[in-house]
Amino acid sequence: MSSAENEPIALWSRVGGAREPLAALSVETRAHAIAEACSALRRPDAEQVALLSRSSGLSEPMVRWALDTTFAAFSEEALLALARTAGQARARGVAVVLAGNVLTAAARPMLLPLLAGVPVVAKASSRDDALPHAIAAAVSQAHPDIGMACAAATFGHGDAPRLGALLSGGDCVQVLGSDEAVAAVREQLRADQTLIGRGHGLGLGLVARGALELSADAFALDIAAYDQRGCLSPHAILVEGSDAQAEQLADALYEALARRERDMPRGALPVEAAAEQLQWRGVAAARGSLRASEAFAVSCEHGAGLRPSPGYRNVSVYSLASVASLAERVAPLSRYLKALGVAGQADPEEIAPYTCPASRMQAPPLDARLDGLHPLAGFA
Repeated sequence: MSSAENEPIALWSRVGGAREPLAALSVETRAHAIAEACSALRRPDAEQVALLSRSSGLSEPMVRWALDTTFAAFSEEALLALARTAGQARARGVAVVLAGNVLTAAARPMLLPLLAGVPVVAKASSRDDALPHAIAAAVSQAHPDIGMACAAATFGHGDAPRLGALLSGGDCVQVLGSDEAVAAVREQLRADQTLIGRGHGLGLGLVARGALELSADAFALDIAAYDQRGCLSPHAILVEGSDAQAEQLADALYEALARRERDMPRGALPVEAAAEQLQWRGVAAARGSLRASEAFAVSCEHGAGLRPSPGYRNVSVYSLASVASLAERVAPLSRYLKALGVAGQADPEEIAPYTCPASRMQAPPLDARLDGLHPLAGFA
């Protein structure tokens, strides 16, 4: 793509011209085309996997898992069921500002507006832009009229003129990234624009009494997925029971993460993350027990307050007196808590927008209200 074609103004001009043809298509046609595009995205060739691995920093097996798991949710049936829960399109265009921490984070904000009949232009992270462009290409291949209404642009975080042009074209703006990034975009919007901000977030795990043996492998997948870089990634696991049972889970979780490392290895550790990891592990060793390898670590911290990890497969385990005390225990993190994974039979108080069985934290269904909002909120 030439630099001129990558300009937000040019892209808005193109997708704006596709607005009426897109809206004129039946929702069945749109759902079928999106499902077809997602089916293709689930089957990348070796060259595509290598490109996405370089772009995202994830290992190639992790890339394959992420694509398969994410795009499996976009079945034609699931898309149609979601479309039936919303009204008519109420936006003329959706502008998306993407972060670079989770490879497949572009899927929902780029594809769901198209399902609602709304054109979309996304700003990809300059650090990880391969998949947003691949999504736009796959949609175009599945249905040219829908493809004309979907575009991705790549430019740097500090490019204010291009960002302003991108934001000006959408009456709904979605921002994925830090709280600071959301706040910075909010300051640039007009009064008639709707902002959907998806800022800082993290996940926690809960092991109900009697479910210890079932939980280690399940939570190891949730931790390993995307190298624990997403807002649904668990940073701590709470075990209903004694300190000894928490230690038991920590041992089992360490072994389960070792097995995951063999079939789904962690990507390279960035320098800045390495410094945070070193500090986190030092505090963990001082506060309790630490089981650590080069690629992952599990701490067990008795009587200490919950704390986020630096990601990259570092996780803490704590004991919990009872499920009834969970809300009080997690209160210091509640502003940022976006997901709760549960192993065993438990009915915790609703403390997170997304609650799911362990092993499913990074594979939410299409209709999941990940930030407490309907998936089509802001544009339908």
